[in-house]
Amino acid sequence: MRIIELARNFSYNDGISRVIFELSKKLKKKHDVEVIYNYSSGEPIKFPSKQLGQLETINYVSKNADIVHTHFGLSLAFADMSKKINSNLKHVYTYHVNPPREVTGSSWFDYKKINMGIYLGVKGGVDKVVAISKYAKIDFLEKYGKPEPIVIYNGVDTEKFVPNKKSGRSFREKHNISSDCFLLGYLARFSFQKNHPFLIRLAKELPKDIKIVLAGNPNTGAKSTYNYCKELIKSLNLEEKIIVLENIPENEITDFYNSLDVYVIPSLWEGFGLPILEAMSCEKPVVSLNSYVYPELVGGDKKNGFTAKNINEFKKQVLKLYSDSKLYKETSKNAIKFAKTMDWEKKAEEYSKMMKKLVE
Repeated sequence: MRIIELARNFSYNDGISRVIFELSKKLKKKHDVEVIYNYSSGEPIKFPSKQLGQLETINYVSKNADIVHTHFGLSLAFADMSKKINSNLKHVYTYHVNPPREVTGSSWFDYKKINMGIYLGVKGGVDKVVAISKYAKIDFLEKYGKPEPIVIYNGVDTEKFVPNKKSGRSFREKHNISSDCFLLGYLARFSFQKNHPFLIRLAKELPKDIKIVLAGNPNTGAKSTYNYCKELIKSLNLEEKIIVLENIPENEITDFYNSLDVYVIPSLWEGFGLPILEAMSCEKPVVSLNSYVYPELVGGDKKNGFTAKNINEFKKQVLKLYSDSKLYKETSKNAIKFAKTMDWEKKAEEYSKMMKKLVE
């Protein structure tokens, strides 16, 4: 089966790019898989791929694919045009969820334009819609109606993200982080949506030996947010409690997770949140806000971390893990146990079975 993944951006610093890469890597074990992308905002991901223009993409897909798999609004139109050329082509669209307008800060017109693009694209002839979570499925049905999506969660590479105390210690040494402190960490580009100031204010309320690492690229989000965070840290006299790390190389991200005691995510909104699974795969419990997709991944019966409604609850959940070593160990074990159920190998198999049925 020949599968073409259509990507807008295909670089390591983009979340959907990483999803496409991890899924394609696993699907390629059984199928002929290629990625076609429009541009790369950073270093292009090393995988069989081509950067093509719009007309080139449409023609190439129509001639070289049994399945075209799309992930963003404009690619729906490309796939629809390719299907008009090749009626045997099947189209799978994965809905990664559009953020609420109040989170993006986009104008009403731009927000409606994005949603209308997806609506028209879906109505143009998608053979199967996949939602990346139950939250995504509900959001899709509310915004676009039929066809009803199936749910296939995003995954995690459990062979890459593995517990390694030695690499965690080395990461702390490299960045002059005390080996004795209880370390919280957050990996996200600096932007309004990612809500870094929440953790800065949280740090003010925590014991002295709890520190927080904010790791992220200030250039892929809003530079003003990054500058505001730096100023806030200084104004609250938190230079000793908060470490800001820019542009962690891809080959050091696993080391970053292993340097932590707890992964924290205060983002105002996420369609999924890959770092949650990556941290759990490194045996790190997670504390997140209790909204959108988070309850599907964190806390509850999974017992792999905790969710919180506000900063006071967030503080209480962090302090539970900080002060209760037995609870910490149990939660850590449950975190890696949950991550293993979300391995990309399993998720790729779900996609493979669904795609095979479409072309039969």
